[in-house]
Amino acid sequence: MTGQKIQGSSAKSASKKIKPKVRALSLHIGLNSVSGAAYGGWTGPLAACEFDANDMATIAQGQGMKPTILLSKKATRAATLARMRSAAKTLKAGELFFLTYSGHGGQVPDVTGEEVDKKDETWCRL
Repeated sequence: MTGQKIQGSSAKSASKKIKPKVRALSLHIGLNSVSGAAYGGWTGPLAACEFDANDMATIAQGQGMKPTILLSKKATRAATLARMRSAAKTLKAGELFFLTYSGHGGQVPDVTGEEVDKKDETWCRL
């Protein structure tokens, strides 16, 4: 993990790791707020998204995955893409990458035409 402790009520269960049959990495993103500069002054305050990310990392670790956690200000677009690219370079065919996100989302026009509602979903980020 990136210097973050795994927190949450299920931390004891993480000590009973299951050894995975294949290598598995995970990335857990929790945004309790976003940058007001990027969203016209709106900061999107939330209360539990960082807890969600920590809890999901605990679950992943308990399943034998190597988790990374990015919380609020450290969960930038650049940091998220860097972790995803690193996992793509590290993992081989048949290995696992588990990603979770807790925070606000949005919608943008669907430019490829595959969405019934004509909108693609997005993540709000810093």
